[in-house]
Amino acid sequence: MNSLGTKATRRHNWLLTFVPLALCLLVLAAAVSACGSKESTPPASSGSPAASSPASSSATLTIGMMGNTDETLDPHTPSSASAAELRNAQLYDGLTRLDPTGEVVWDLATDMTPNDDLTEWTVTLRPDVKCHDGTTFTADDVVFSVKRILDPKQQSGGAPLIASVVDPNGVTKVDDLTVKFALTKPYGPFKDVWSSRYLYMVPEGFDAASPVGTGPFVYESATPGQESTFTRFDDYWGGAAKFKTLRVVDFQDMNSIVNALKSGQIDVAGQIPLAQADSLASTPGIKVLSSEANFHIIIGVRTDLAPFDDVRVRNAVRLLVDRDQIVENAFNGQGSVGNDMFIRGTPGGYTPPDVPQRTQDIEEAKKLLAEAGQSNLTFSIATPGDMPGMMEMLQVIQENAKAAGVTVKINKMGIAAYLANWMKWPVSMDVGGNTYLFDVGNSLLKDAGGNIAHWNDPEFQSLADELFQTADHDKQLEIMQQMEKIHWERGGYLISAWSNVLIAHRDAVSGLVPAVYNLPVFYLQDVSVE
Repeated sequence: MNSLGTKATRRHNWLLTFVPLALCLLVLAAAVSACGSKESTPPASSGSPAASSPASSSATLTIGMMGNTDETLDPHTPSSASAAELRNAQLYDGLTRLDPTGEVVWDLATDMTPNDDLTEWTVTLRPDVKCHDGTTFTADDVVFSVKRILDPKQQSGGAPLIASVVDPNGVTKVDDLTVKFALTKPYGPFKDVWSSRYLYMVPEGFDAASPVGTGPFVYESATPGQESTFTRFDDYWGGAAKFKTLRVVDFQDMNSIVNALKSGQIDVAGQIPLAQADSLASTPGIKVLSSEANFHIIIGVRTDLAPFDDVRVRNAVRLLVDRDQIVENAFNGQGSVGNDMFIRGTPGGYTPPDVPQRTQDIEEAKKLLAEAGQSNLTFSIATPGDMPGMMEMLQVIQENAKAAGVTVKINKMGIAAYLANWMKWPVSMDVGGNTYLFDVGNSLLKDAGGNIAHWNDPEFQSLADELFQTADHDKQLEIMQQMEKIHWERGGYLISAWSNVLIAHRDAVSGLVPAVYNLPVFYLQDVSVE
């Protein structure tokens, strides 16, 4: 799929994927760790139903999140508020879902079987799933949901994830628990793509004004930009939650969320500034939960324009950077160094390519620039600078570059001005925090809507085609390793560091767990409140 992302969806990605802020409009497409689905793992939203104790607590859990008046309870309508994403995660389920470890697990589906050439997939649904209105979830609801997502009038954030392979007219009901997808071309990571939070299922006839889903909580009330209330769904197929009422309170900034936690107005701060992590951790009655997430700030250079059409110049810029200093200065030590690749760690059996960890090497950078005739290189980096860590990262790079005689200018502007020239800036910033298959489709293919580097590598493109046309997990991992090596050698992005995701909560709250791609507060099934 080669059309993932527009400037609008990328901005939404920033708001929802940013480590202390949230996770993205298009978080999705498929988990690097989940190129094949677990056969028996419970859904990520519900923890482990078999292990959950019977619901008995009448407690209320209050979570503070970044919100605004643009919020919606329609899972197929984009929203720039992470509070809306949290609400949707409790109201709705998908066919599959990412669990906290980054694995794709079964949700409303229990099996997906392809034909020999991967152009047709047969989906088996979980039996006896109840909707909040008491009706039973069936294949009719899947067909309705997919057609709604792909309806251009809906402007769904999930449409770009499936539009290139799913024809709405090719989605048909076989029986109440079976749906057949006739695709427009072979597509291997079918199970993975449905783990997207923008491909939630809704019942036939869904009305966002009175939202009904199949998730662990039932809608009670909501005021956009202020707060919303939900109650436990005792008939939830994955096992009832351990507390009765969920309140989601909206805030305009993270400092206000922190203050509300300290004063006892909320139980969980779903987003906290990195710089306040140490202070909160030492505050009596408050705990900080850190997730080694896939989040990273990206600097993309236009590989179709001089001087960055020369790989020597691109790699020289990579060698200018003191990555340890960026971890300390930009992320307050809450992270780890990056190596210009998109996958953090070894999720799902993935093994990184055998390449050296890139470190600052001023002399080698100067040598490469001299060979390229760019010893006095000067360039400007366009940024909205509105995400924690962005400006600090640029200031480190600016100072690092001086040692090699390179001048880096910081072109900070408002987000509207930045997006007005989206994809046109010679050098610009973006953020990532998604699964690898999403990053490929959004940022690395030649026609991708988020390919700010305009990178077009034929060998990489060919491997991407292979990646999307195989359902073999081991083969996918092997291909991804080759693709990451190519990007390390000659790609158009500087990925200098990874940042952890931090939330904080009262010590009366237990059961929250770290998460790789989504925020920990999306996983509430095993959470309890004293």
